[in-house]
Amino acid sequence: MSLVLNVLDQSPVFAGQSPVEAIRDTVRLACEVERLGYRRFWVSEHHGAHAFASAAPEIMTARVASATSRLRVGAGGVLLRYYSALKVVEQFHALEAMFPGRIDLGIGRTTGAAPRAALALTAQEGRGRRSSVPDFAERVDALLGYLADGVHERVDAVPHVPSPPQPWILGTSPESARFAAVRGLPYAFGAFIPSRNMDETLAVYKSEFVPSKWLKEPYINVALFVLCAETEEHAFELASSTEAWFVQSLLRMNNIPFPTVDEAMAAAKSGYGSCSEHELQALEARRQAVVVGNPAQVASRLHALTANGLVRELTLVTIAERFEDRLESYRRIAEVCT
Repeated sequence: MSLVLNVLDQSPVFAGQSPVEAIRDTVRLACEVERLGYRRFWVSEHHGAHAFASAAPEIMTARVASATSRLRVGAGGVLLRYYSALKVVEQFHALEAMFPGRIDLGIGRTTGAAPRAALALTAQEGRGRRSSVPDFAERVDALLGYLADGVHERVDAVPHVPSPPQPWILGTSPESARFAAVRGLPYAFGAFIPSRNMDETLAVYKSEFVPSKWLKEPYINVALFVLCAETEEHAFELASSTEAWFVQSLLRMNNIPFPTVDEAMAAAKSGYGSCSEHELQALEARRQAVVVGNPAQVASRLHALTANGLVRELTLVTIAERFEDRLESYRRIAEVCT
């Protein structure tokens, strides 16, 4: 059975590489995966992170869409906590006007930033006025109102477009799944963030889904970290950079670019220094969540995720030091899964 495959690209930055190069690689990758038959190409939103050059998804969406012709392009996702619903809708209406029928608008509620960066992004909402700021649910509902009718509370979202961008809710928990389900929206589960509750989360979404103007039945897209190479050994070698970064950045809070493979292999050989029990548990959870191996192994894991018919699309996050290795992974997966 052919799988519907997408890409989520975070414009990863490696040691010795510039963010400018990372952004150029994102555009190059979009052009290549379009030729390989991938359906969607989403860009992410991160702030203040030295490992990602992806702070402006609306700008990257425009650039990627202009370089391609068939891909659905969009945000995976916009961090709505930082913006007004009107501003986001007007940005994505403009994108839809330029690239009709090709724009997705994924909405996330995480911070996507270290605490200081998050505070800087919301500084205008401080000074004792936070109580007047709409919560996430209110912002999403306002956004859906603008998308549905072009007008919300007598305010026009311009430019008007014949059909709105496709809204998605992104998340990793039963709460986010329920949030998407009761609004009748498609749901993208971020399995590339280690989580032990994917089955429970997807079950909540399916059981509580309410049909809407956006969607008549549940629709799930699972995003996960995948790296495929000719051999399992080589695939794990390439993936070592992301594991070493996971330990140093997410577990030990060091804001660093992705290490090179040589640096990562040396760190792994030393056992990443002295790991705490918590770190070992988190590292093992991540190892269980990623899909790394040769083409047959990767294809088996991906097909298993969609075997029950509940998951309709898979969005692949692939990070490797060399652009050629990243592209080769997407190529091998397309050959065995589509």
